[in-house]
Amino acid sequence: PIGTLESIPFAINGDHLTGPGVFDMKAGVVQGWAAIKESGITDASGVGMLLTTDEETGSHASREVISQAITNAKAVIVLEPSLNGALKTRRKGTSNYFMRFHGVASHAGLDPDRGINSLMASADTGVAYIWLTTDTNSRVDQLNAGRDWLRINLATTELGIAVHPMSQCLQEYSEMDAHFLAMQQLLQVEGKTIQMLGRMGYAAPVSRSPRWSIDAKIIKA
Repeated sequence: PIGTLESIPFAINGDHLTGPGVFDMKAGVVQGWAAIKESGITDASGVGMLLTTDEETGSHASREVISQAITNAKAVIVLEPSLNGALKTRRKGTSNYFMRFHGVASHAGLDPDRGINSLMASADTGVAYIWLTTDTNSRVDQLNAGRDWLRINLATTELGIAVHPMSQCLQEYSEMDAHFLAMQQLLQVEGKTIQMLGRMGYAAPVSRSPRWSIDAKIIKA
């Protein structure tokens, strides 16, 4: 970022080099060049080195170049340094996916079973689930659960995490008794009331919901 050199200036002190990016990854780049030189690798050896500068932001500009460079490659060595001179033998990474599910068109009231396949497929993508339980099921319990659920949504939104309510399976009528019991057993909360259930993950940003101005709702006598 602009201004980094002011707080972390580039400097050479004896055999120590300090400054932005000196350790990760300029040190690795230097080691790679040294390895190529010391091993006697030539242009005919089929060994190459590719340096990119947008890895931290997702490699959007260099993605195609990387794909072309590694075509038919037998091995790829990442020259990221490790602490205390240790050899780094593995790496981890993250990926972002956008998934869309298409269910069978059906009437939600008269024929809901036909369209549930999309819901089930969507549920399987949850990286985490969250639920609220109460010892009893009084009106006070329900109100408090609603307040806690709102706090959870505010906290997760601040963290960039999406919460998808899936409390339809918790509806309390006789046809759902067996499913409700199965859910209690699955969550290991037998004897308690599951007030809210939701899956958590990451989703594309959505625009803010429209809101009435406070003046539009105040009735002046």
